[in-house]
Amino acid sequence: AMPLFTKFETKEGAKMVWTTFSDNQVDLNFSNPEVFLEMIKILFFYIENGATAIRLDAIAYAWKKMGTSSFNLEEVHVLVKIFRQVIEAVAPYVWVITETVLPHKENTNYFGNGQDESHMVYHFQLETLLLHTMLTSDTSVATNWLKDIKYPSDNVSYLNLSVSHDGIHTIPAKGILSDKQMKAIGKDCESKGGKVLLRDAGNGETEIYEMNITYPSAIGSVDKYLASQAIQLALRGVPLIYFNNLIGADNWSAGVEELGYGRAINRQKFDYNKLIAELKDVSSRKYQIYQGYCELLKARINEPLFSPIAKQDIVNLNTRVMAIKRYDKSKELLAITNVSGEKVVISGEKIKAVFSVHKTKDLLTKKNIDIVKGIELKPYQTVWLK
Repeated sequence: AMPLFTKFETKEGAKMVWTTFSDNQVDLNFSNPEVFLEMIKILFFYIENGATAIRLDAIAYAWKKMGTSSFNLEEVHVLVKIFRQVIEAVAPYVWVITETVLPHKENTNYFGNGQDESHMVYHFQLETLLLHTMLTSDTSVATNWLKDIKYPSDNVSYLNLSVSHDGIHTIPAKGILSDKQMKAIGKDCESKGGKVLLRDAGNGETEIYEMNITYPSAIGSVDKYLASQAIQLALRGVPLIYFNNLIGADNWSAGVEELGYGRAINRQKFDYNKLIAELKDVSSRKYQIYQGYCELLKARINEPLFSPIAKQDIVNLNTRVMAIKRYDKSKELLAITNVSGEKVVISGEKIKAVFSVHKTKDLLTKKNIDIVKGIELKPYQTVWLK
């Protein structure tokens, strides 16, 4: 909604300058060799100071060409390829990450051929799909979507996230979820104190562009919320965990009123001592979420089959459970999460059809489980079987 050009006083007098996002963020002209080389030096500066991942934020806007939308142009891909080549020449251990809020196919185009552009792209579709799954207690849409995800090589991966500092990006899930399903999510968000941003859909109608709400507030109960995060952690890729998700932060509605914009609801700055006290209070919601999250992370960190290189199959066991099989050579792991508030029983025959290991241990509880007898899952329970 901001003007595309802003007048600035320069040493050569007043000039109109390109400002895609706002007048406090002037666009750089990467077609100018001096500007481009200066940005390369800045990349080197970050690497010299220990950066092991470089995020190219909103990179799809980086190249301007008159007569076009100046968005997601082919020249942007050339720019990413050059950044990748330069970084590999001086620091081949550094990840290049492109941040583009685009439909899936256009987003994954930034992998290039799997070797020459981004090491990672954001899995923005997951934010809305995961929320829909938990709100409806139905994994059908998410299962159908996730089972078809492809990797151009083992040298690239997805950043799996459920929310960012901006909120929940809904546009990437357009076409995966119906308009009716998307509107239901938006209505639920507003009922929980969140804000829904709309944009012109180009046909006289509006559509949801973004939802401003914390994920713990959007999901609800502690068990239900941790179930959503267990799915995110089990999926192939690298989990991207927003700080507010880790500590179970609820909506910061006072911040929206104080600062005057919807995104503030998920950008609270916490008083360190008060936060630590709350995280130590066993009766607090933040304590319960933080402790539960840490248990999931500890189990994940110590399991090689959660590597981004380990393969993945999305398994249909029951519409009320998300079942993710991770495997590498002869080793297998089956991550199952009940997304409903009811008990779910899965027969041994169903599990044996997709999982060759019969006697297993749950990585979370350390309990032995005989799959032949089947599995009974409590509401929102997760088991990681190996």
